Amino acid sequence: MSTDTTTLSLTNLLLSMSIALVLGASIAFTYKHTSKNHYSQNLISSLLLLPVLMCCVFLLIGNNVAGAFSLAGVFSVIRFRSAPGSSRDIVYILFCVAVGLACGLQAPLFAIIITVCICIVFFILDLLQVSTSGTKRMKLVMLVPEEMNEEENFSEILKDYTKSYELVRMRTKDFGSIFELTYVITLYESQNKHELLDSLRCRNANLNISLSNMMHTDEF
Repeated sequence: MSTDTTTLSLTNLLLSMSIALVLGASIAFTYKHTSKNHYSQNLISSLLLLPVLMCCVFLLIGNNVAGAFSLAGVFSVIRFRSAPGSSRDIVYILFCVAVGLACGLQAPLFAIIITVCICIVFFILDLLQVSTSGTKRMKLVMLVPEEMNEEENFSEILKDYTKSYELVRMRTKDFGSIFELTYVITLYESQNKHELLDSLRCRNANLNISLSNMMHTDEF
């Protein structure tokens, strides 16, 4: 098998793809075990295969500059026609691309080193997160009547049920008759969320209240 500038043997191709597959499996394993119950099964499959695909692409391109620009165009199409997940998911995808690139450039030792080092970093970060799991950041969205749009009306309840809270957005709804308040709160793991919602519901005239994990609501 040959490219424009180099000759690629079948043995080198299979070896590079095998290394990429093993490293992709390691990355997928790391993603699954550091994401707890919030991982995507589809993303695990993608992380497993992405280094192999990237390896094959770069092996075929070789030193072909035109091919490299074509590849950049393909990545642009994929980027803008796909809905990205969390920032953590994007980091894992870039991780796989880097490993696949290293394997495609036939630098397996470099690929192995960066895979081991970055996977260790992910596990360390996961351990640090577990050690501070006594609290949880959550997003609280609450509708309140126009005459109750002052933050002080709910400060007493939030102080009793949360470690910290911050009003990050306020906007009107229904032609100004209702206000929507968005808080970022730090809730104790042992705290009963139902009691918090019941207390707020009694104060906000029984209008809608939602409480959600920050990892699923990165944007306001």
